[in-house]
Amino acid sequence: IMVTVGLALFAWGIYYLGSQRKMFTASVTVKSYFNNVSGLVEGNKVRYSGITVGSVLEISIVSDSTILVEMSIDKKTRKFIRKDSKVEINSDGLMGSKIVNILPGTASAGSVSDDELLMSLSPLELDDVLQEVKRVIDDGQTVTNNLIEITNKINKGNGDLALLLNDN
Repeated sequence: IMVTVGLALFAWGIYYLGSQRKMFTASVTVKSYFNNVSGLVEGNKVRYSGITVGSVLEISIVSDSTILVEMSIDKKTRKFIRKDSKVEINSDGLMGSKIVNILPGTASAGSVSDDELLMSLSPLELDDVLQEVKRVIDDGQTVTNNLIEITNKINKGNGDLALLLNDN
């Protein structure tokens, strides 16, 4: 009885884990080339408009600046992914792992087929965002310093505006 229960639990465990990774569902493979995969690993989720539709099968280096990402997409959702859909790499939450996000295409382009190649978009890098935020902060600091200088001149000056504001 214990051996039978053990085998049943083992079979259930394999089925459960396989269904989580969609190993027992029919799927198609789509591919995309990237210049930078920024932390993407095999097994990460593939989403279409926010819905998980597959996983990353394989990541391979094609050349020094090109990386091929192969994705397994559930065959039932293949009809919604168009040949002109774009693919991008995003974060799954603020500190989460990376995911592949497929953006919708046009209905006139037709559905993807097996081994279809989709165009990729460059991922938004956190370093680029932080540099832009730093530039905005520096510009704000310059504006603030100029305003302080102007108000000091008005408060200490003898000009018409200073007299108008400071003279009783």
